[in-house]
Amino acid sequence: MANQNKIDSVEKIKAKLDSAKGVYLADFKGMDVAKATELRNRCRAAGVEFEVVKNTLTRLALDESIQDAMGPYLHGPTALATSDQDEVAPAKVISEFMKEFEMPTLKAGIVDGKVMDQGQVMILAKLPSKDVLLAQLVGGLKSPLQKLHGALSAPLRDLGAVLKQVSEKKA
Repeated sequence: MANQNKIDSVEKIKAKLDSAKGVYLADFKGMDVAKATELRNRCRAAGVEFEVVKNTLTRLALDESIQDAMGPYLHGPTALATSDQDEVAPAKVISEFMKEFEMPTLKAGIVDGKVMDQGQVMILAKLPSKDVLLAQLVGGLKSPLQKLHGALSAPLRDLGAVLKQVSEKKA
């Protein structure tokens, strides 16, 4: 019979995984208490929860569809970084911290039910935020329309200038 504490832990992890938009596994091996505290503070400021988890309990909490894909990443010391607001925020915070202290390492991530390896997670972390990407998209869509407007209004503007010159010359 399973220990009630373990059952509660699995349920807690499962609830966290279900509510999160972005889930990332990190290997925090070699981090001292000061660095771990600093990382947790940065995560908290970004709306990210960073928690050390047991691999076996995390494996039990995962959906059956991704258990096999996440299996290779659930070994060694593992921390779970989740965000229920932004899919990429945990990866960004951890990758920025990695640039400074060279730890922890991102093992894998789950975004929209898809498992990503370390390389894919690092690429995702380097992308601009969702708001910046949307602004770039709107700017890209707006630019050709502005050019079209300028091209279509140029003949009318030129005709107006010619008529004004002719009327000034006659006057």
